[in-house]
Amino acid sequence: AATDAEYVWTGKSSDKWNIADNNWVSAGDSTVDTRFTPFANACFTENAKQQSVSVADSGVILNNMTVESGAYTFNGGALSVVGEFFVDKSASVTFNTKPQSLGTAVVAGTLNIGFSGVWNQNMDAAGGIINKTASGELVWNPDSAQLTAAALNVLSGTLKTSAALQVDTMQINSGSGVTLNHAAGLESTIGTISGSGTLLKDAAGSLTLDNAELASLTLKGGSTSIEGTVNIAGQLSIGKENLVLEEGACVKAAQYTAGNTADGQASFVTINKGASLTITGEYKGDKTE
Repeated sequence: AATDAEYVWTGKSSDKWNIADNNWVSAGDSTVDTRFTPFANACFTENAKQQSVSVADSGVILNNMTVESGAYTFNGGALSVVGEFFVDKSASVTFNTKPQSLGTAVVAGTLNIGFSGVWNQNMDAAGGIINKTASGELVWNPDSAQLTAAALNVLSGTLKTSAALQVDTMQINSGSGVTLNHAAGLESTIGTISGSGTLLKDAAGSLTLDNAELASLTLKGGSTSIEGTVNIAGQLSIGKENLVLEEGACVKAAQYTAGNTADGQASFVTINKGASLTITGEYKGDKTE
């Protein structure tokens, strides 16, 4: 069971987080070096000697984990947080190994995801930044229906998620991509996208997008509302989609493909007063209304 004991990381003995090395002090007595106790609370600050932490191969289980300050990297075994995981606004955390669980996770600072694979972690980063830094594909399917972040950046590889995104800014680097798979009745809202990557909405849910610079934009299966300026260096593709360009929206793409030959289901594009859609190159339309 979780305890009230809290340990502050010093990294004085080594970079190892286990139950043997004296790399901690008690929050109540910072003069005595001690070992970590499973199911206790862990606190990390900028005052530690080591901010690159090697977690025991067998993993570490703990109650609450707080990163108050500093720039920490966690390697090695997997962490299992049964209580709360919190990154303060002045701190950054990099996980190069996928945590087993982060419990109730709140990120006010920066979280760097340096691993690939399937991850079902819930997260609230409404005041923070999430960076995907590893190559390969991260399939992020949180148990909750929504993933909120001030910024969500895919700097390498691809991100797929079943969560509805509520994101102020998003960077998708060239060669990287984001796939949205949220269900009907859920809405993703993205403010500004930069970086010239790809965005695929393969979802029955809806998407509201303001401004974007993309290599390609593919919209399938639901509805999308564009409210600002979207420049697409390559192809704009829609299928079984209701695309609405709101008043003042300006969308420009090099190519445009629409329709679904297999089932004949139409795609719909509505260009409201004051909005524009410009295709500078090839147009392929099967059934668009």
